[in-house]
Amino acid sequence: MLMEYIWNTGIEVTLLAQGAGEWLLPLMQTASLLGTEGFYLVFLIIIYWCIDPRAGRLLGFMLLLSDSVNTFLKLLFHHPRPYWYSSRVAALGIENSFGLPSGHAQHSVTMWGTLALLCSGRKLRAALIIIIILISFSRIYLGVHFVTDVLLGWITGTALLFAVNRFFTAASVMAGRWKMSSQLLLAFLAAAALAGIQTIPLLLHTGWILPGEWMSNIAAAIPGAEMPDPRRISGIVSVSGAALGYGAGLALLFKTGGFHAAGSAKQRCARLIPGLIITVAIYAGLKAVLPQGDSLCAEGFRYLRYALTGLWITWGAPEMFIRLGLARRVR
Repeated sequence: MLMEYIWNTGIEVTLLAQGAGEWLLPLMQTASLLGTEGFYLVFLIIIYWCIDPRAGRLLGFMLLLSDSVNTFLKLLFHHPRPYWYSSRVAALGIENSFGLPSGHAQHSVTMWGTLALLCSGRKLRAALIIIIILISFSRIYLGVHFVTDVLLGWITGTALLFAVNRFFTAASVMAGRWKMSSQLLLAFLAAAALAGIQTIPLLLHTGWILPGEWMSNIAAAIPGAEMPDPRRISGIVSVSGAALGYGAGLALLFKTGGFHAAGSAKQRCARLIPGLIITVAIYAGLKAVLPQGDSLCAEGFRYLRYALTGLWITWGAPEMFIRLGLARRVR
């Protein structure tokens, strides 16, 4: 079978990477951290609040779209992680979603690639390319992705990178001319569309269960670990809620005139402290007090939490900065 041949070949590549030695583990874990959604969130917050709001908006849109496309493809292909497929692979990382394509590889191209397009200087761009390669290789070394997962992640990320950077500005200008009510409706419909499209593969694979061989390999690699549930909808709910908050926040901000990130170094740093504290309070605080789990109620509260977080980042925080005299409006 073709897929078995590809996976078996991929296992050999993974074993070759892991055979480089344990001394690489700290570096690979650090590189992998640079490709997480949590890191990207903090990164784009800093850019949006303190450096360049337009670049922050672009990176935010890119992250939401890339995450949605990646989830759709993972659920469409239903491919395993290397340590799920073979007991020969050391599980140096733990993942609960399907493997193809690699989200880390895809997001590294879309996010760091966008930054490379926005910045000038060969040395900086070369450094960003090295980061992309390190992040992607780390996923193979950690045993959580086949080399084919990484390659498809690069291909998908490259397609999104050039498509979004080609059309984002024109689309933003066009949407900016609409009434705020139309912009809010667009944000709601876009968030709903993201959720709806991502659930389509679940309907195509109704009744799928984790194969027993995969479960045995996971149990052997991580004794006592809970079996992954790669068909959970929590990720879909999260990105859809964040997309609603992102779009609604930008609509409200543009209605009041937007904001400049310019200011002294002291002003820019002063924005981060209260801004991040309230971000954590909304995200982690609500998570601590609201119901968690897979119930409809819990997923509804998850959606609300992510929507409020996105709304705060794109609109609430900039409005607070303006009122505190730490930033000013565009007009």
